Amino acid sequence: MAPGPGSILAGYRLLAWLFPARDISELTSESYEELCEKYRSRDFWGNWLGCLCYCLLVVVYFLLLLAIGNWITSGVPRERFIGPFEFLYFFAAGFLSLFSAGFFMFLMLRLVLGKQEYDTYLAYGGEKIRRSGLRVRIHFGKAFGLFFWVFVPPLMLAMLAYMDTYASFTEQNIILNPYWTLGQQIVRPYQDVRGIYEIKKVHRRNHDEIEPFQVIVFTDGTRWETDRGSLDPKLQMQRDVMTFVAGKSGKPVKPVEFEEDIPAR
Repeated sequence: MAPGPGSILAGYRLLAWLFPARDISELTSESYEELCEKYRSRDFWGNWLGCLCYCLLVVVYFLLLLAIGNWITSGVPRERFIGPFEFLYFFAAGFLSLFSAGFFMFLMLRLVLGKQEYDTYLAYGGEKIRRSGLRVRIHFGKAFGLFFWVFVPPLMLAMLAYMDTYASFTEQNIILNPYWTLGQQIVRPYQDVRGIYEIKKVHRRNHDEIEPFQVIVFTDGTRWETDRGSLDPKLQMQRDVMTFVAGKSGKPVKPVEFEEDIPAR
C-alpha cells in the first residue's frame, strides 16, 4: 500500500522538526527571489549531477558487492555450488545508492562551496520547500545524512550475511553456511541425508502457485532448501545437484505437492 499525502506531509514535518533549515535572513542580505535567480543554474545542473551520482553509485555498489561476494566464497569448492543470486546485488546496489547519493552529493557541495555558501544554499533550499506548499523548512544535508546512517550500514550487513549464505556439494560432504552465520560452516556427510524432495507448489493468500524448489531433510530433522521459484537454467542446476545428492546418499528425489506433504519421519 502506497503512503497517502497525509503520511508524506507528516514525514516532511518530522524531518523539519529534527533538522530545521535556518532562515535566509540569518545568513545573507539577499532576498529569496534574488537567490532563486542566483542559484537557477546550480539547481538545474545539481539535479542532473544528482542523477549521475545515483547511477554511478549503483555501478560502484554492484561491483563492490560482487567483489566481496567472490572473496567470501573464494575458498569454497565450486563444482556443485548453490550460492547467492548475484542479480540481487543489482537491486541492493539500487537501494544503497538511493540512501547514500544525497549524502555524498551534499558532502561534496560542502567541500566545494565552503561552509558559508553551503549554509546559505541549504537555507535557500529549505525556504524553497516551504514555499512549495509544505510549509516547513528542512535542512536536506542533515536529512540525507540521517537516511545514510540509518539505512546503509544495516543493509550492507544484511547483504554480507546473504553473500555468506551458500551450499557446496563435494564428493565427500555437504558444506552448508546458513544465513546470519557469517563464516560458520556446517559439514554434513551424505549419510546424514534422510530424504530429498522436489516441492511443486507454495501457498499464497488466496491461491496456490507453482514455484518449484528442493528440500533436503537430515536425520536430525533439520532441513535445507534451494531458492523458491527459480527458473532455468538455475532450476535445472538445482535439480542436477539434488540428483547428485541422491546418488551419494542413496535416497531418491521424491516429488511432493506442498512442503507440508514431506513425511515427518
